[in-house]
Amino acid sequence: KLCTLAADPDPGIRRAVRSALANIGDPAATGVLSSVMVAAPREERAQAPGDLLLFARRLVEAGRKRDGLTTARTLLAAYRQPAESQVAAEALSLLAAAVGQEALPDLLQAVGGPDPRLRGAALDIAAGLAWDDQTLTQWIGQAAASAPDVRADIVDMLGRNGSKAAEAFIVKSLGDPDKIVRLAAIRSAPHD
Repeated sequence: KLCTLAADPDPGIRRAVRSALANIGDPAATGVLSSVMVAAPREERAQAPGDLLLFARRLVEAGRKRDGLTTARTLLAAYRQPAESQVAAEALSLLAAAVGQEALPDLLQAVGGPDPRLRGAALDIAAGLAWDDQTLTQWIGQAAASAPDVRADIVDMLGRNGSKAAEAFIVKSLGDPDKIVRLAAIRSAPHD
């Protein structure tokens, strides 16, 4: 019944119904909520990311993790502009909270992207996760393949993460040819 009200002629009713559908987290509302990003008036499109993030969260909470993660990844792909980085950052946060280090490909992609705010959010999220040795190796590989400012940010994240396995890379970064990386390594190196 609510899904049909999402097409009501009154925009206030449509927005309220979509918010309710998002909060309920019924997978039947996927099409109704997703179509707003494209087919609705501007004011309603502005509400769409928040509704979809809430919807994805509710799906994950209800045990429909795959559906929730799909919705989060759709948002992450759709909101890549610097002015929209907060939406992508929230989607990344949801992914990491739901699957932990399995969100690594999403985090690495955000870190390798052009938006420094999204990169910072991704690294903040990554700093709070536990990494195994294989994942740590991927972070080190990402750092090696990155520009100095990104490499410095990754060194900083690894230092904040507190992983003992990352210490050797951080210490090695003390000799990096780029000053910004060396400074990050100084701040991040263990001070026993």
